Amino acid sequence: MKCCRFCGAEASLIKAHVIPEAFFRPLREGGESPLIVAGAKGILPKRAPIGIYDKELLCASCEARFSPTDSYGVDVLLTRFTNHFEPVRQDSQTVGYAGLAVDKIRLLEFLVSILWRASASSQPFYNTVDLGVQEQTAKGSLFGSPPIVSATFDAVLSVWSESDDDRIPTTALMNPHREQWDGVNAYRLYLGKVVAYIKVDQQQFSEPFASLSLQASGPCVLVARSLTGSNDIKAMRKTALTSEANRQAFHAARKRT
Repeated sequence: MKCCRFCGAEASLIKAHVIPEAFFRPLREGGESPLIVAGAKGILPKRAPIGIYDKELLCASCEARFSPTDSYGVDVLLTRFTNHFEPVRQDSQTVGYAGLAVDKIRLLEFLVSILWRASASSQPFYNTVDLGVQEQTAKGSLFGSPPIVSATFDAVLSVWSESDDDRIPTTALMNPHREQWDGVNAYRLYLGKVVAYIKVDQQQFSEPFASLSLQASGPCVLVARSLTGSNDIKAMRKTALTSEANRQAFHAARKRT
């Protein structure tokens, strides 16, 4: 019997999601199963009807502890986004969204909980997330009442603007990846139309990001971004091309054997 990565007890482990299943549901529109593609050489695309889960991560009791935090994050960032946020307009153009009543620290707890699960997960989709010594710090930030998230963690949020081009997949989910913002270590996490840039560093975000972050005072703010022409759409295209090359190489190898 394996040990739960959260409580450490030997227990029967369950199918636990890292990113809640709700964020994969928009990808099933039209009856299609989400296709998980990877940018690493040799990894084949595969169908994931209920998203990506890990059978070696959590016991049932610990999975239940994540449920209220997950429900809040899904409610705010997905299912009732328009109830929580009002558009911020500039010269008749929507430049962002503001949520006056959003509990920013609770939302940050949700993001840190995903990051902890990604770091602890054995799923290849999350193998770019490694919190190292900060994994315990992340774990200690979870499930307080009220939540108290370590200052090591902070996040800035953006949301994709609607595109007139149907080929632009504004609900795509890419695997998280590490990056730096002015020397500050962070992870980019894709949650449908919302992208979270989560700081994992004792240094603070520089301006203007510090003023827009979840640890800052004021309303919860999301910056509107266009996916067209962004580095993200270029990364999506590169990942899709690499995944297709992996698939073709696999089938060619099977024909030779």
